[in-house]
Amino acid sequence: MQTDKSSRTVLILWSIVMLGLSLWLPAGYWTIDDGIKSIAARRGEAPWSSPIADDSLRAKLLNPADYPVFVPPFAERVENGVEPGFSPYARLLARIESVMSRRALMVTTTLIALGVGWTLYGAGLAWGFLLLPLTFYGLVPWEHGLALCFSSTALIAIFLKDRASSTSAIFNGALLACATALRPEHGLLLLAGIVFLFLNQRGKEGGLTTIAGIVSLGLLFVIAGSDEMLRQSLLNQATAVWSVTSRVQAILDTVIAMGPSILLSMFMIAMLLLSLSVMDKPNTPRLLSIIAWGGVAMFVVVAVRVVWNRSYPPIEMLTTGSIAFAMPWILWLFTKREAWKTKAMAYATAVLVLGILLIPQSAGVHWGPRLLLFSAPLFLIALYQANLHLTKAFAALVVLSLAQSVHSGVVVASRYAESSNHETRLRPHIGSPLITTSRSQAIDLAGLWDENEFFVASNPEDLKRLLVEFYLLRRDSVWLHQMPAESLMFKTFPNNRPVWPHQMSLINCGNLYHSQWQAYKIVMNRADLEWIPLLEQAAGRAIEAGDLKRALFLQDDVLRLNPKRATAYSNMALILARMGKSAEAKRAVENALELDSTLIQARDLAREIQTLESGGAK
Repeated sequence: MQTDKSSRTVLILWSIVMLGLSLWLPAGYWTIDDGIKSIAARRGEAPWSSPIADDSLRAKLLNPADYPVFVPPFAERVENGVEPGFSPYARLLARIESVMSRRALMVTTTLIALGVGWTLYGAGLAWGFLLLPLTFYGLVPWEHGLALCFSSTALIAIFLKDRASSTSAIFNGALLACATALRPEHGLLLLAGIVFLFLNQRGKEGGLTTIAGIVSLGLLFVIAGSDEMLRQSLLNQATAVWSVTSRVQAILDTVIAMGPSILLSMFMIAMLLLSLSVMDKPNTPRLLSIIAWGGVAMFVVVAVRVVWNRSYPPIEMLTTGSIAFAMPWILWLFTKREAWKTKAMAYATAVLVLGILLIPQSAGVHWGPRLLLFSAPLFLIALYQANLHLTKAFAALVVLSLAQSVHSGVVVASRYAESSNHETRLRPHIGSPLITTSRSQAIDLAGLWDENEFFVASNPEDLKRLLVEFYLLRRDSVWLHQMPAESLMFKTFPNNRPVWPHQMSLINCGNLYHSQWQAYKIVMNRADLEWIPLLEQAAGRAIEAGDLKRALFLQDDVLRLNPKRATAYSNMALILARMGKSAEAKRAVENALELDSTLIQARDLAREIQTLESGGAK
């Protein structure tokens, strides 16, 4: 198929810009996904970077599961470690970073994105890469881009050709299977391709594509193992409750949401579609054309403001994962009669609807606009078959997408600078173990995982429990990482006892939105009597859990701090009695009563022990 020289020139320029950005941008992390896969690649033990084992310090904690940094759908807790909740072949890409460097992975990701663009160019869709959010994120996240590259190649061969050779049919099935192994939602595209072939009297191709897809998926399952392959889908499904209400919310999130106001979102979508309709009418007066272009410009302004209405723009850009926000041209396609006359449009719509119904969550960092990518190739094919790429409205949509891409590139560069500078500037001010107030903070510091042990304490109770564990390990100091707006340290220990902040460092990340962090070095004063109530609370929890050995160990530490504490002897007597050590329990309760003869618990326990001894004597 022929493509004009201007399209080729634009694609070449885009390729140069993308490669330049991959070499120039700070080598940071864009999403929480990046951090988790990086940690898995660097610290994982199995061929697929799984599992990530607990390290020496965390393994010494009695119950490390109380402080997991990874939770579903990002990972699954297993004995003495965690299993990452991403497909094994997605994790395999992360090995590029561990074997070479983060920069090498960024360049590889860029090459994958360019592969999508040039694949579309070869099929006559030279403008296609401009409408995909390849530049919307700066660089499409790893496996999403590669899966899209595989799927686009196969779908173009299936939908844009009247017939294909047996070799091509087998190849297409294998490509769609590989895409499914990387991202499970691409399995819907494999199904769509097979159904299309059979309904269009291409039974031989359909059969070969089906067999090739099944065999390829089977081989990929065998190579990686069913546990690894299925973990991602099972954890995703376990994190959300499927209901009519959740599906209605999914439609709002996935189709029209542009920020928190649904009314504003619907108004902006209506304004954009009306503006595009005016542009496409023949002999439109110049004044109306100018007004229509103004409507497109206003849409861009609102889309940008939605991102910057939050103090942390990257989160807003990730969580606003709608078609209207990321790929508004799809909404435009829904309004065009010409598009519905194509064969690809019905399949594209069916795939998108099934995706919305099946995907457990429709918003959030783990989902976002990337999940819309799997259906985009079919919509591009429908747009091409309807010749809508020759209209004025299409030109306006390209301008809109480019404006959003430039803006998003600024946010991406700032985010990369933040995550890179954050680690560099934090490193001199921290040691191990490092406590963060959220799991996302810990994962954002993936580059420090080779040097530090990470734990999470999101509230005062969590922090107290965690510091008790470090107290029992005879730690001298720990580090706490938090945002300046947080006051976890002072909420937990307002009098700076039995721990106190030896120093506090303010970390400025040097990005566009000026995020700051605080790093506290917390000194553990193990001789402070303020440990006593914390240790006794921990002992009480151990008794409730049936862990009497741990409870006894904790009570012994209480007596080490205060050998004259009557209640400590009484509690120890209770524990010893439950362990069946009557003689030791009797000595402990006698010590308690010697220190405080009015202690009711000790007196009651002494009578019980005496009764048991009397019964035994008889």
